[in-house]
Amino acid sequence: MEQYRLDWISRNQTTIRSDLYTSVRDVVRRGDNDPSHLGKCVILPASFTGCKRYMSQYYKDSLALCRSIGHPTLFLTMTCNLKWPEIKEMMKHLPGVDICDAPDVVARVFKFKVDQLIDLIRKQNFFGRCIGLMHVIEFQKRGLPHVHMLVWLNDSDKPKTAESIDKMVSAEIPDKDKDPVAHAAVSNYMIHGPCGKDNTQSPFEKKGVKLDNRYVVPYNRELLLRFQCHINIEICNNSRSLKYLFKKSKLEAWFIANKEIPTARNYTYHEFPRHFTWLPRVCRWKERQRGDVVGRLSEVHATAGELLYLRMLLMRKKGAINFQDVRTVDNHVYDTFKEACAALGLLENDSQWHHEMFENSHSAMPNQLREMFVNILAYCSVTDPGALWNAHWKSMSEDILGIRRRASNNPELQLSDIDIQHYAIAGYFQ
Repeated sequence: MEQYRLDWISRNQTTIRSDLYTSVRDVVRRGDNDPSHLGKCVILPASFTGCKRYMSQYYKDSLALCRSIGHPTLFLTMTCNLKWPEIKEMMKHLPGVDICDAPDVVARVFKFKVDQLIDLIRKQNFFGRCIGLMHVIEFQKRGLPHVHMLVWLNDSDKPKTAESIDKMVSAEIPDKDKDPVAHAAVSNYMIHGPCGKDNTQSPFEKKGVKLDNRYVVPYNRELLLRFQCHINIEICNNSRSLKYLFKKSKLEAWFIANKEIPTARNYTYHEFPRHFTWLPRVCRWKERQRGDVVGRLSEVHATAGELLYLRMLLMRKKGAINFQDVRTVDNHVYDTFKEACAALGLLENDSQWHHEMFENSHSAMPNQLREMFVNILAYCSVTDPGALWNAHWKSMSEDILGIRRRASNNPELQLSDIDIQHYAIAGYFQ
């Protein structure tokens, strides 16, 4: 199936209009938005499951959801179990075939289990009223398939005390005499650690190491017993946000909707999808009858010029009917989007660059933020670089401590704020 999709992409390069990724990256870094000079290129589109663009697209969708309904409540991971009765039963119909040679059977049964889990959480409100759920199934071309899932619960159902958390998640080895079924399940699926034989006093032993509750992966007893597999449950307490820029056709259709539909004028461009749905066949917006969708605008390179200023205006402008209207401030039409931003006070005292750094800190990786910071200093007019650094250095250096710990092979290494800033500025991580 994967090769079939790749073959289709190869045969339709002229249709999907692709380019060498390195060429596009260089152009974007230069802030050059005219692609006419680029040569013939090759692209793996976001429609190909698992590719970088696919993952980036859904990653940004999840961040937009976080921005709308807040932090996720639970993070869940479930791994396939080859000893499930359904798999054993299906393998009876394939005599002489090893389970390792029947990935279709494994994947099919696992998908059924995932659907059951989603139904249990979303429709049967296993943890409480579910207001949002996202998941991704990973195969990694090795090992067994597993699903990672984020669950958003209604505020009244969120665990807010130690007692409520303990009812939802456990990280203890059940008593073998009082709860032998749970004890067996935890010992089979939820212990993470080495193995061994010489520890007869601890609940488990692996590689001569006494294992206690420290080696138990957090779980929910009822889910563990129901699915009989590794199923990890974690309480979440953070999230990030992001916005995404829609295609030009959708933007132009937004202008038309603002002309024709009075209620449409109450929303900015990124708020629009929550109240209107896009009809791709007729390229127009229609008032949403059901569901709740979150809109997002993508980040724009700091050197992109007018495109960047257009994005800044779209984040604030309501009811615009054309590009001229977007450039209008206090009944005065400005010649450029930058002038309109200046009239709104968006470019005063480096506020533009502070805003860009802050907004991208919720979605970009620290190394990407460092690159963005350098580009702003190199190609943009910054009046106070020191203030810009002091305001955002923490988000630009979140990975420094981890990098230095791995480089020094010292997981206990601690660095002062000054040291972290020095490493981030120097870019020296060896």
